[in-house]
Parts: sequence; C-alpha cells; structure tokens
Amino acid sequence: MAYRQSSENGARELLRSILSDKQWNQFNQTGILEIAAKGGIYRIRTHGPTQVLDSETRRLVATTRLQLATPASAKDRVIAEYLFIRNDENLYWQTANISPETSGGRLYVSFLVAAFDAMMLMILLAQLR
Repeated sequence: MAYRQSSENGARELLRSILSDKQWNQFNQTGILEIAAKGGIYRIRTHGPTQVLDSETRRLVATTRLQLATPASAKDRVIAEYLFIRNDENLYWQTANISPETSGGRLYVSFLVAAFDAMMLMILLAQLR
C-alpha cells in the first residue's frame, strides 16, 4: 500500500511539473486536462475516455481510448496521453482506439477522414526523406 501511495504521489508530482499553472489548476479541480493541438482540443479525463473537441466550436468530434501495455493509474494514463499528444499527435491517432461522434453527422466523419489523410501524407513525406 505504501508503494502505491508513493507511485500516486510520484505521478502527481510529475504531472504538476509538466503542466502550466492553468492546466494544473483545472486538472486538480476537475480531473480533466485540456490540450489544444492540430487535431482539435483533447479533453483527457481521469475517469472515462479522452474526448476530442472541434477547435472552433468545441463540439465533440470523437472519443479516444489509449490502451497502455501495462496496467496504470488514471494519473499515469493522463501523463502518457498528454506526452503522446504533445510529442507525436499523428502516432497517437494511429495508436488510440477512436470512436467518431455519430450525433454530429457527416461534418465530423469528414473531419476524421481529413485527419487520417493528413496523417498518411505526413507518413509518406517522412518516408521520402
């Protein structure tokens, strides 16, 4: 039990060290971390899947679930997703299980197709180097 407590404290301290004050305060109060990136606004939640919001309208576009290789605490998963999105958003989209938001209709399906096309273009360009 002491090891688990120490692990939770370590994850909390690491998360605090990599977030801005605004992000930390939001996460500490709500358990939700929002990150603006190319693919939209990622709302990483300690309980439940990560939500991807449209950058302009903030409407839900998709939900994602990152399956880690080993069991991890909610804070460890938040750290992993945050670093993944920050450092290689395209790889995040390839790795995570993505469920498009179906209530929004064709616009969001088009967004996901465009995001996939952009990802494939970047892979192609990287291979041409």
